[in-house]
Amino acid sequence: MDWLADGWCDDGAQQEWGNPNFACEAYRWDRGDCVDPNAVPEDLPPVGDSQTDEGCLLGFLRDCLDACQPEEWLGDFDCDDGSNDDIGNPDFSCADFAFDNGDCQ
Repeated sequence: MDWLADGWCDDGAQQEWGNPNFACEAYRWDRGDCVDPNAVPEDLPPVGDSQTDEGCLLGFLRDCLDACQPEEWLGDFDCDDGSNDDIGNPDFSCADFAFDNGDCQ
């Protein structure tokens, strides 16, 4: 657990020391080292500074429950229906997202 809150966002990306992933709600987004995609827009960078019109950081979008979630999870062959506690309960299972681009039946 020495990697928690060490000033580096351990988000699962391959590094020379491994690929720990503490970028989730369970680890409080690496205890603040990673950006909380569910933070209210006031806690995110100002518009124009790596932020979308929806108030999310670039690469994130508001899901069916109006929470910022990684855009890459949409249509990734895994049904994101709001029931995965480990990764912040992303929910793209509504018609607005074509039911997670067909991942949810």
